[in-house]
Amino acid sequence: MNESLTSDEQGQLIWKLRCGLVSLRLAVLAGDLDRVADIADAFHNVPRLLLPASRYTQHWTVAYFTDFFLKPLLEKYRDLAPIFCEIYPVLNKAFYEGR
Repeated sequence: MNESLTSDEQGQLIWKLRCGLVSLRLAVLAGDLDRVADIADAFHNVPRLLLPASRYTQHWTVAYFTDFFLKPLLEKYRDLAPIFCEIYPVLNKAFYEGR
């Protein structure tokens, strides 16, 4: 595992990846290929972030992933927000309050 991440951050990323895979499965079943592509694009680098730090991952953080990949995905597909509610409640609260 990436030692620059705390155990809590590693757990958050694994849970986010799980939720992303569930979302991906549902989008495939619905035949929504644009959504499939967007979800896959948002999550395909999570395993790289979890690997031991390298020149490719040394500046990656959970916040970076959330701000640059997860947040834009949830802004585009607001219906996905409840899936991630347990792991990122502040973002979801902002969605539901219309911020």
